[in-house]
Amino acid sequence: MLFWHVGFSIFIFRYVYKDYEADLRYLAGGALLPDFVDFLFNLFGLRVAFNQPGHTLIFAISAMTLVMIITRRKTEYRKNFLLISIGIFLHLFLDFMWLNQHILFFPLPFDSIETSSRGFLILLVQEIAGFSYLYSKINTLEQADDFFRDGRI
Repeated sequence: MLFWHVGFSIFIFRYVYKDYEADLRYLAGGALLPDFVDFLFNLFGLRVAFNQPGHTLIFAISAMTLVMIITRRKTEYRKNFLLISIGIFLHLFLDFMWLNQHILFFPLPFDSIETSSRGFLILLVQEIAGFSYLYSKINTLEQADDFFRDGRI
């Protein structure tokens, strides 16, 4: 789910915050971070009560709290690292994690209300939608270079 998370995290961020000077590379990194954390946990065989520690609210809140404690106010570092935290929250939103409450609210004892998982067709449509949005914003080599160099589209 690469394009879905990156594309729609950028779309939601730009629609809600209207910050066109933000370095969107940090937002994209934060949008991919929960899946990366889960991949590392599974790669090294670290088992917790479930297989998705990156998709918990504890992880997202801890990341934001850590950024707020470590960085100084009104600095570029804080602004950029808050984009990572926002990306994590947007990832949880785009994964519909409120339907998997036993994962989202770990370690609190919640039951999942999701009755079926998303099928391949839905995942494919989501990826195509994310790719389409990114392609509409980054469709030339100069725009791609600007995004990877400055994080702006």
